[in-house]
Amino acid sequence: MAATSILLNDEYAIFNNPGAVKAEDLTFIAAYNTQYLDLGLNDARVGLVVPLANITTGIGVLYFGDDLFNQIRVSALIADEFGFARVAMRGNYHQFYVQNYGYKSALTLDIGGVFSLSEQLSLAMVFQNITRSKLISETDNPLNSVVQLGLSYHPIKKFRIDAQIDKSIEESLTFRLGLEYMATDLIAIRTGFSPASLAALGLGFKWKKITLDIAGQYHQQLGYSGIISLKISRVKK
Repeated sequence: MAATSILLNDEYAIFNNPGAVKAEDLTFIAAYNTQYLDLGLNDARVGLVVPLANITTGIGVLYFGDDLFNQIRVSALIADEFGFARVAMRGNYHQFYVQNYGYKSALTLDIGGVFSLSEQLSLAMVFQNITRSKLISETDNPLNSVVQLGLSYHPIKKFRIDAQIDKSIEESLTFRLGLEYMATDLIAIRTGFSPASLAALGLGFKWKKITLDIAGQYHQQLGYSGIISLKISRVKK
């Protein structure tokens, strides 16, 4: 869906909008993204979401990069629901590696939320690195802080339209549009558009407690990317 991700209420929200994390059972998730095939960048993620009474907790590990530059991010969150709002706080440990320069690390804090305005309309907000944390070194330059806003509209139960804007302190504003249609109770068809991507296409398959998603995207300057993800929930006896 061209990365219009902050409005999706599921387990993968642990990496996107912590306020959107939602799970009925203990759930394991894993994803691998071959970002920009010509560049050879890797994006791998694993996570575990644990619902506890009235709250939801989760932990996730993300790896991005190659042998020259890479980042590992370990995230932990806690989410709760208050009436029409679901909010969460997420703490992150970042480790960066640059060849010939070694390792640097940082701690950041994010907050996020999803607000149900009606049965058809919902709003989402994410604030990344609200503490303006810096790398643990002599530098005075903080890590990038990002504000994300999104709006989701469901004209019918099986069809959704998500619009999202991202604004970081160091970069210009970006806009994304994502569409999802549930062809059946087991199959979802998705697409999306953004200024950098001509189009993104994806399919989702669900069988009992297992969900498999595959998708691809084309970037005008950087080329093609492909992703596959798997979600497995605990089966109650």
